Amino acid sequence: ELAYRSKSRPDQEQFNEIVVSNAGKFRLRLSDGSVIWVSSLSKLRYPVAFKASERRVSLEGEAYFEIAKDAKRPFYVEVGDKTVRVLGTRFNVSAYGRQVRTTLVEGSVRIEDGNSVSMLKPGQQAVFESGPVLIQPANVKRDLAWKEGYFSFERDSIKTIMDKIARWYDVSVTYDHVVRHEVYT
Repeated sequence: ELAYRSKSRPDQEQFNEIVVSNAGKFRLRLSDGSVIWVSSLSKLRYPVAFKASERRVSLEGEAYFEIAKDAKRPFYVEVGDKTVRVLGTRFNVSAYGRQVRTTLVEGSVRIEDGNSVSMLKPGQQAVFESGPVLIQPANVKRDLAWKEGYFSFERDSIKTIMDKIARWYDVSVTYDHVVRHEVYT
């Protein structure tokens, strides 16, 4: 765990980056009191101290956020060309590859995708890859299992399952035969 305690705002913005390897997770407490758990094979870029007008980080991979409330400074998570905007909430963002999933646990978030804006309510998930953002019911327990040190699969393909296992255990997976389109729980 790494914790920042300074509330000062430097004249010039300075950034840190956390890169988590396979089979790891890392907890970070930002200068504003927000807490972020960063999952395996993920990268989080964040300022040492936030600006007076906003709080902004960028993510590759997966992270769980518990954002400190601050109505005067919205919090933004940049994931590729998408932006998740929050004021104070708990949510998970998974952005391995082209597909991005944002699962809301508590509060509200707004997904900004160019000219399109989508709002999430607790228990909902936004999924976007190419095309419009899809809002659907979330399986919060499954989506947050990694944070508690578990795997949870529900109607997932063998490729999805093996991708998660490969990330965690730092192994390569190859298939000798064509992978069938079956799902597993």
